[in-house]
Amino acid sequence: MKFLVSLSFSFLVIFASSYQKCQAQQPVNQDYIITLSGEVEYGQILRSFDQSNYKVVKFQSRSGDRKDFAPHEINGFGLDNGRIFRSMKLPGMRTNVFVQQLFSGTFSLLSYQDDIYIETEVELIYMYKILEENNFAGRVVTNYRKPFVDDLLVLFAGNCGNTLKKSIEKTYYSEQSFLDLLIKYHKCENLPYTVHIESIPRLRLSPTLSVGGNMMGTLISDRSDNRTDVFEQQFLPSIQMGLRFYQFRIIPKFSFDLGVGKSEFSSMVRARYENPNQLFTGTEKYSISSTFFPFSLNYSFQRNRNFESFVGLGIIHRISTIESEFSIMDSKSKAINSTVLTEVRLTSYKERITSPTFKLGTHIRHSKKLGFIVELQTSLLPSSYSVRIENNIAKYSEVINSLLIGIRY
Repeated sequence: MKFLVSLSFSFLVIFASSYQKCQAQQPVNQDYIITLSGEVEYGQILRSFDQSNYKVVKFQSRSGDRKDFAPHEINGFGLDNGRIFRSMKLPGMRTNVFVQQLFSGTFSLLSYQDDIYIETEVELIYMYKILEENNFAGRVVTNYRKPFVDDLLVLFAGNCGNTLKKSIEKTYYSEQSFLDLLIKYHKCENLPYTVHIESIPRLRLSPTLSVGGNMMGTLISDRSDNRTDVFEQQFLPSIQMGLRFYQFRIIPKFSFDLGVGKSEFSSMVRARYENPNQLFTGTEKYSISSTFFPFSLNYSFQRNRNFESFVGLGIIHRISTIESEFSIMDSKSKAINSTVLTEVRLTSYKERITSPTFKLGTHIRHSKKLGFIVELQTSLLPSSYSVRIENNIAKYSEVINSLLIGIRY
């Protein structure tokens, strides 16, 4: 089997991040809880992901004791990455919940699940939003109204409010949009402030490099009953490089993979077709070269500091060429018992094809900057092959099962 890989891929990642100072008297890189008496106890908040919502806090003290705390049992807690949470009762709720404080200053920005609040010295203002559906001539149109803009204009009334009027009106409903607006206002008013999630990047980027072994099989897509084709089962090596986008600040369990890869292999098909007058048999050896571009959305269902398991759904777009190395067709006449040998191409392959793919994988962290990836992938390439004997054409789909092993920086 010939395997030739010619692949060049370059990455340029400019990544800048700033780390906020820890609060006074707080040890570096430690979680903590604030008891009902106001005391701070350091330890570890047990979690798999960088969560932004907590119903219960699983806390392990320095002595190794573990305990679960509900919102009514502590005043709040903080994480080593800068996130802080307060136990408080929100309007319309009977009991306390853990509310994340994203920003502290003259105004504080709070979030709970999908709701956002701005807290002043005297009140807590809910940033109200409305999604409206209107029917115009049988067509449903969704409009996004922003009543919170009026609240912000009143809240920021003054010279800086007038200066930031356009920014206020353009604010959309997201944590980052409100953060950006509050930062602009405090800078305009020359007021001190703290962004508690400043040290948490919005997302992380990591280059990946993988090599794979692929087993290929065929499924009948369209074939007549008097037709038989047998494909040689092939082991297909491949190599691919890519980028993984992961640890999104707002959706930490999801990640995206983008990549480019190369594969090349040789195979053989033996074809047979019979009609009332003739029997046709043919053999062709061919080689296929493919450049492919995978994309997938992944969901991590298990994770700790050293190990992560994930599933993914995506698509792979392939650009392929096929070359015939040897091809011959044998035509036998039933009436006169004669045989004719013809050198003619039998097999064709789609030049461009987009296929769905499913994968199950693990990421094993070797060090802070290096990890190993193992993935099992299955892809279906619909009607990728065509094999022609005389005027009879059979079409086949491909199933590619892959084992990929790689590294992630």
